[in-house]
Amino acid sequence: MLATRTASILVHVATGFTGTLVCEALGASGLAFAISGRSGARLEALARRFEEAPATFVIDLALGDTVRTAIDGRRIVLACAGPFVEIVEIGEPMLAACTRAGIAHADTTGEQRFVANAASRYQATCEASGACMVPGMAYEIAPADWAAHVAAEETGGAPDTIDILDASL
Repeated sequence: MLATRTASILVHVATGFTGTLVCEALGASGLAFAISGRSGARLEALARRFEEAPATFVIDLALGDTVRTAIDGRRIVLACAGPFVEIVEIGEPMLAACTRAGIAHADTTGEQRFVANAASRYQATCEASGACMVPGMAYEIAPADWAAHVAAEETGGAPDTIDILDASL
């Protein structure tokens, strides 16, 4: 499907629960975005929900060309895959392609191994390409980090520990 505007944002694995929420927020904001995932039928169904249908890209992580085509011309990829780490890495092929291409990559993982691997494997590539990598931007991660930052500022320094309780349902 062709979008009427060039989209600088790609929502990767857009048809899952989190990806759909991200797409709805982007659609409501009026920002142009493209979507990717494994199922062309599911991507087309999601795209039809928007007044300005996003371009769709079927991704086969074993085929690097499909990833490169989807990220071509993008400024940021919002990766909503999950789980990010399993027998076959789901999150890493997109992260690797983005960091090599100088494209910002934010993901919703809360998986510590993936976050640690992302930092150790791709920091130098990000620095060389100018890409920004934000692993762990999940719902439970970002608010806790923000709360810890505010708590540290309020206490006037760097406390030894900060305990945070997320009591959301």
